[in-house]
Amino acid sequence: MSGQQLADRQNVQIPPKFWFSKAFGKNHIRQLKYPALQISGDRSAPELWSPGQSVELHGKKILVSKTRQAGGFDDVLYASGNGFSWSRQNDFDDPKWDQVISRRQEVTANLKGKFKFIEEERDADLRVRIPGLRPPQIGAVHSALGYWKMSSDIATIVMPTGTGKTDSMVALMALQQPKCLLVVVPTDALRTQLAEKFQTYGVLTQYGLLPENIGYPVVGVLKSGLENTTEIKTFCDSCNVIVTTMPLLGRFSELDQKTLASCCSHLFIDEAHHVRAATWNRLRSRFAGKQILQFTATPYRNDGQHIDGKIIFNYSVRKAQQEGYFRKIVLREVWDYVEPDRAVAEAAVGQLKTDLANGLDHVVMARVANITKAEHLKIIYDKVGPTFSPVVVHSDLTQKQLSERMNQLSTRESRIAICVAMFGEGFDFPELKIAALHDIHQSLAVTIQFTGRFTRTNPNVGDATVIVNRSVAEINDSVRELYAQGEGADWNHVLSKLTEGPPRIKSIKRISIKASDLIHRLFRFKTSHQK
Repeated sequence: MSGQQLADRQNVQIPPKFWFSKAFGKNHIRQLKYPALQISGDRSAPELWSPGQSVELHGKKILVSKTRQAGGFDDVLYASGNGFSWSRQNDFDDPKWDQVISRRQEVTANLKGKFKFIEEERDADLRVRIPGLRPPQIGAVHSALGYWKMSSDIATIVMPTGTGKTDSMVALMALQQPKCLLVVVPTDALRTQLAEKFQTYGVLTQYGLLPENIGYPVVGVLKSGLENTTEIKTFCDSCNVIVTTMPLLGRFSELDQKTLASCCSHLFIDEAHHVRAATWNRLRSRFAGKQILQFTATPYRNDGQHIDGKIIFNYSVRKAQQEGYFRKIVLREVWDYVEPDRAVAEAAVGQLKTDLANGLDHVVMARVANITKAEHLKIIYDKVGPTFSPVVVHSDLTQKQLSERMNQLSTRESRIAICVAMFGEGFDFPELKIAALHDIHQSLAVTIQFTGRFTRTNPNVGDATVIVNRSVAEINDSVRELYAQGEGADWNHVLSKLTEGPPRIKSIKRISIKASDLIHRLFRFKTSHQK
């Protein structure tokens, strides 16, 4: 395919370029030079992207060429049959560790005094007039900064999914310039998603909160354990930010956890409601005295217990609705005891067809509990919605397989994603507007987090629909109350009541005391008040 043919596409896709990408076993450390770009409109005209043309990208003079070398330009964008690529993916092929550490230190130094608070401003119809941090993000950031002036105890920020938790984390990193920030997430999909956010500063440069020419952070991704404490120290000394998963850290030895904690100045826990009490208690003891911040969509863990740590900011579902950050979620029920999965699939595909006919750019997520059932559902969806090319996504896919399937969803070659368990939390598509729940979550915390994925606003989307088979009876009390609202219920309103109301008392603990002890205590109380 020629450069002319490449540019004939609707949008021009420019891949990211890195200063370096250094492997450390299965782990890697990277620093971005140029973020990925999607160019459309007049700037994507074919004649501008033919070989031999000069274009300006990222404030640099770039040559579009069929060869990988050319003088007189800041960089070369190579045009081939597979699309555009940089003549060199990394400026430094294999930098020494002292060079990597130096780049990390340079990022920290350059961030000082560069962050500019800009708050989003919207018109009466809620369209963004001036982009910036949203009110919940402003509140979360200021709450954390203020709390850290007073205490180093664990703190918790509650923000519903879709209101900007991740960019709040990135903003705090830019403001605090930590020696090394450790970010812990529950799944591999979220690890990849958050690492990419930190690599690019999220929306901070795009909205003017940071200068466009500021150096990007050095971000490490931990996918496996390191050999010894020396490797752990080197890895931490090289990174502004490290992103990993709680299951991996749970397998670290006591010594390795202590070493990691000693090298990190800050700890952020994302989706904190997933953290098991035993795992978290063991890990947090290593980070005593460090600045620890938990982010969650709900203050309750999956096991029903309250998340520990002082809640310093709680942006409610109700507030998110009032300020226009949540689209309406409507419950649609099916009752089928014979072929429940087919009934849910047919309802989801029917809803998708209706939404598309109304000009809405919607995508279905079918949620199941395990991979075996996901493959079975693929057969069902292929039959009831073959034109939508269903794909199965789960954490056991290779990175190449996952990228291919995610690309199918991004380009709308596929409009149905069959997701296994928590994998759906790695999705960040505002177009996800139809949730087909083949396996209902047993936890209200996870239900809140999951459905939040479907409430995000976008000019090309409408209200969200949650489809469930109500013949399934085995759900806990809080989730049962949610589903008991019936067909057509506005789940945002119901979730507001469930999340803001006081927790129910499940049982009253019996207290036993001897009569003599009771009399003695009453006597002491009486005499102390008579003095």
